[in-house]
Amino acid sequence: MLEELQLFQDPHYDESIVREEIRSYYPFVKAFGNNDEIEIAIYQQDALLLMNEAAISIEGTLRKNANGTGIVEFTSLSLNNAGAFLFDSISYELNGKELDKVRNPGIVSSVKGFLCYEKDDTSLSIGGWNYPQGGLVTYDPIKSTFYLRIPLWHLFGLFHDYKRIVFGKQTLRLIRARSDNNCFKVSNDDTVGELTITNIELKVKHVFLNDVVKLNLLTQINSDKPLLIPYRQWELHELPALTSGGTTKEIWSVKTCTNVESPRYIIVAFQTNKRDQMMQDATLFDNIEISNIRLTLNSEYYPYEDMKLDFSSRKYHEAYYMYTQFSKQFSSSTNKPILDYDDFNNRALFVIDCSKRNDSIKHSTVDVKLEIESMKAFPQNTKAYCIIIHDRVMEYLALSGVVRSAL
Repeated sequence: MLEELQLFQDPHYDESIVREEIRSYYPFVKAFGNNDEIEIAIYQQDALLLMNEAAISIEGTLRKNANGTGIVEFTSLSLNNAGAFLFDSISYELNGKELDKVRNPGIVSSVKGFLCYEKDDTSLSIGGWNYPQGGLVTYDPIKSTFYLRIPLWHLFGLFHDYKRIVFGKQTLRLIRARSDNNCFKVSNDDTVGELTITNIELKVKHVFLNDVVKLNLLTQINSDKPLLIPYRQWELHELPALTSGGTTKEIWSVKTCTNVESPRYIIVAFQTNKRDQMMQDATLFDNIEISNIRLTLNSEYYPYEDMKLDFSSRKYHEAYYMYTQFSKQFSSSTNKPILDYDDFNNRALFVIDCSKRNDSIKHSTVDVKLEIESMKAFPQNTKAYCIIIHDRVMEYLALSGVVRSAL
């Protein structure tokens, strides 16, 4: 019967959750210097947690060194997503099994933000993402203090996709960056910013169920019924430097993977003299006059035709179109692209959709190869990034505590 005709239907209220609490978890050792490993563990086996709503809470200071004559700019446009650049890698484990690991989370989350987020969305401003205004809204220039609350879904593909409760022993592992130069900007070479982290906590939402729902859940857990955890992993690969010295073409054999890790999407980006440079913006991606990028998966090519780009003539509409389609295809989102046509020139992200493949590709070992062509010779000190987004499904036997791949 149509909803409009349900005149005598009783109202329904969802009271399966009777209480929610946000609790803090702390690292074993409070050492937050460069290259330090920070481990935060949750040992409460019976706690029901919404890890997709968990966040890393960070407190720290940023000061100019004693001999510096310039200005440390922690609130300028070029310092968007500063918090993610505090770490070289982050990983999440369930019962000792690593489910997701992100190398260089600053780059990966910046790319994800430009692909998936909407302009002027302030919900992530306290996490350091504040595009296009830029800067960290919680920074106090008088006291030189800053505060961050970075949600895990901003950093991990796992928690971007998987939004159900999690239970069991869980570990968050953070490796501090070897340098914090990507987190702030100085006005001249004589000035050095000194960033110090004073505290890190993990804020996690605990969920408490009513007795009926809890009993039903425990019954299924005691039967050791497998729980499936499907998500899409953002896997970063780096080419330290493109071949310079007059070369306009590069062939990059990114990786050889099994059919399980076969790519769904490939995102390619470039940076010239950006990494670890205090006077540069680590979230800018150079177009380096790219004329074409082609992905090869075994014998299949994506896209089918050459892009025929010319950034110097503002002819990059094909690359921009592929960028604008990503959010629609990846998450069925109706969000407007965060980058307009002009912004894309300085934050060029080359998106290749390879999610639709024939069976011969799906059931074989896959060689991932990129052919990169430019209108001009590649600049020196140009780093290439390739993010491979692929499906992953883990199986969790809650009673026995076993976590394994389901594919």
